[in-house]
Amino acid sequence: MAGKSQVSHRFGEALQGELRWKGMVINAPEGSEVRAIADGRVLLADWLQGYGLVVVIEHGKSDMSLYGYNQSAIVSVGAQVKAGQPIALVGTSGGQGEPSLYFEIRRQGQAVNPQPWLGK
Repeated sequence: MAGKSQVSHRFGEALQGELRWKGMVINAPEGSEVRAIADGRVLLADWLQGYGLVVVIEHGKSDMSLYGYNQSAIVSVGAQVKAGQPIALVGTSGGQGEPSLYFEIRRQGQAVNPQPWLGK
């Protein structure tokens, strides 16, 4: 993401009761570019309950990245994307009250800590 950003919720942190965050929430200026974490193919670019406007990218080897709370998606389903390519703009569609990005990694359908992916 371009611009100043700050992590407000981390993977595994308590969400509510026994529920835990399955990804991370990163506060960032509204309209900032959200960039693909790795090469892949866009599986979803639509509204999804609990995530707002979301983009999901399949990276192969059963890895997927999910980017939620967006203001707008700038890629379409089926598009091939490269690592670092802009795919969406940060927004408030996730109901957080301030502009932020929800970022999640799934491996074989299970959420895993996305932090190691941020260094790629």
